[in-house]
Amino acid sequence: MEDMPTCRLDVPARKVMIEKLSRAKRIINPTVIVDLCTWKINDEQIYSIIWIQGRVTNVHESGSGFFLDDGTSVAEVDCSNLPAGCPKPELDIYMMVVGELLDIQPHPLVKAIKTQDLSDQSQAQAIWPLEVQDLEKFLTSQQQ
Repeated sequence: MEDMPTCRLDVPARKVMIEKLSRAKRIINPTVIVDLCTWKINDEQIYSIIWIQGRVTNVHESGSGFFLDDGTSVAEVDCSNLPAGCPKPELDIYMMVVGELLDIQPHPLVKAIKTQDLSDQSQAQAIWPLEVQDLEKFLTSQQQ
């Protein structure tokens, strides 16, 4: 029997394209983690912590949030409680965000746990959709 996660950092991050988040449905949290938002897409794959990547298109004046565009859609990212050492968002950089999906309307809202500037990794943006697709195929094969 698998051990149930006891904190957000124990929950594996699910690589996903932002557009897919608009079809997510909130479900009852199956863990012991208090107030963890848990989601399902198309009656498959349950997740709470997501991994998204994209270009920063807008940074809030306060610096506590930004918008991330992965080419399929845009998500708002709350980065007000990032740990020390995580890069702050800057306009037009390519970033990775791992965080908890809090809401999907009017657009996905993600509370960041970790951010990383991937601008200096030239292949990161090109291979991202392939990484997500590969994970989806793997997870689908495991369900059969």
